[in-house]
Amino acid sequence: MSREIESPTALRDSPWGRIIATKPHGAGMIWVTTASHGGLWLDPARRAEMAAAFPSFTPWGGRGFEWLEEDCDVSVAAILWPADFTPSMVSASVAMVSQPGRGYFDAVRPWLESPAGADARRIAAEFNASVADLWEVGSLSGGKHDAPGWRVMFTHRTTGEQKWLALPDYPEKSLYSGAELEQFAEPAAAAKAA
Repeated sequence: MSREIESPTALRDSPWGRIIATKPHGAGMIWVTTASHGGLWLDPARRAEMAAAFPSFTPWGGRGFEWLEEDCDVSVAAILWPADFTPSMVSASVAMVSQPGRGYFDAVRPWLESPAGADARRIAAEFNASVADLWEVGSLSGGKHDAPGWRVMFTHRTTGEQKWLALPDYPEKSLYSGAELEQFAEPAAAAKAA
């Protein structure tokens, strides 16, 4: 899917304000960042593909599909074009769109559940199986605790078990093994014993 797109320098404003940074993302897509929020800009060909797949869906940025908000709308792009996104992003997007009671995605969910969404579902299932025994970073906060650093909640991807740990530094990854969590817990236990 190789084609020319408008220069990122032509993008100055977004629905979230003045653009401060851009980063190409596959053919016809550009991530944009503003001082407060951001999202994905789609070129006209990508917009047409999305409108054809999801004619009843209206993203936060409007029916024209030019702008996809970074927290929710980008999930629609990740399921439509899963090869252009990381398996982790596809997995999170499939989970978000699939959630019952999320009326926002009612116009997208049938497509995902149809044969057309098979690639996204397969990539999500393969990713989920590959990280089934890992712990995912969740809520975190820094400062104002017994120890300096970050207080981080980890959730086991399969069992749903949760545990809070104090880390000296901001987590570098989003997924950790049980052995890595034990290493985080050992210095904290040693510090309390001292």
